[in-house]
Amino acid sequence: MAGASMTRSTPDVAVLLLAGLSHLQCRELLEADAGYKISRVHVYPWQREITLRWVRDRELCWQLSRFGIDEGARREGTGTWYNTGRRSRGTEGRLRYLYIGREGRDVSEAREIDQDGRDHARLGELLRIPSCCIEFYLANRHVAKTRYHDEYVQLTSQATPVRAPYLWEMNYVGQYFGFSLYHHYPCSWTCSATLKRARRALRIVRCASPVWARAFRRHLRGAMICEPGRAVHCIRGEVPRSSTTFAGSQVVSTDWSPLGAALRSTGSIRAAMKAGGVARRVPTPLVLYFQ
Repeated sequence: MAGASMTRSTPDVAVLLLAGLSHLQCRELLEADAGYKISRVHVYPWQREITLRWVRDRELCWQLSRFGIDEGARREGTGTWYNTGRRSRGTEGRLRYLYIGREGRDVSEAREIDQDGRDHARLGELLRIPSCCIEFYLANRHVAKTRYHDEYVQLTSQATPVRAPYLWEMNYVGQYFGFSLYHHYPCSWTCSATLKRARRALRIVRCASPVWARAFRRHLRGAMICEPGRAVHCIRGEVPRSSTTFAGSQVVSTDWSPLGAALRSTGSIRAAMKAGGVARRVPTPLVLYFQ
C-alpha cells in the first residue's frame, strides 16, 4: 500500500525539489503520505503554498504551528541548518512548523504537545523517535546547549560502545548538507531502533525513486569532522582513515574555518588537524566515519 502510494508520488516529489524544498523536507512528506508517522516539517513562507497544495492533493491532514521560528539566534557553524532557533509569538513572514499525517487526531495532538512543550515522550512517539533516544535527548539537553551549541554529536559518540566506522544509514550529521534518513539525535551510533527507523525511511524513498535513494547513500557515506560552533566538514566518497589521502574536491563545509582550508590543501585528516591548529582546542574536533 505504502509502496504504491509512493510510486504515484514520484513526479510530485520532483516538482517539490525543483521548487526549492530540501531532500529532508520531501522525505518527511513521503513518510507522512505513507501513513508511517506524523511529520513535523519546517516550511518557509515561500514554500507554504506549493507544500500545502501537495498535502491537499494527497488528502493528508495538516496544521500549522501557532508560533513562528527565528533562526540563527546564535552562530553555530552549521550553515543554513540551525539547531537553536528561537520561537516567536508572531507568525507573519516567519518559518513555521507544518504537522502532517493520515490521522487528523494525531496531527492535532502533535501540534498541541509541541505548543505546550512538555510531553516529549508522546511527541517523540508521534514523530517515530525511539524511546531510548528521547531519554538520551532529555538527559543531555543542558550540556548540549551549554557546551555544544545544542548539537549531540560528541555526546552520542561518548555513549557509543564501539569505534567507527558506523553504518551510513546512521549518519544524521548529513542533515547539515541536505541529507539524512531520520530527524532525531540518536542515543548511540549503533542504536538498533534508530537503524530500523532509518531503513524504513530509505524503503519509502526507494519506492519513490531508486535513483533518489542512491543519492542519499552517496551523500551519507564518508567522513564527518565536527567543530562545535565553527563548522562541520564532510569528506564524501570512500571512507578516508586519518592516515589516508583524498582530493580537496571531496571536502564540503558548512562554514569556512582554518581546519576546513587545511583539509582541502593537505588532503589528509591527520595533517589537517596539525595544520589547522586544533591540537589544544577544547572540545577537540570530532572525526566520524560512515560506510
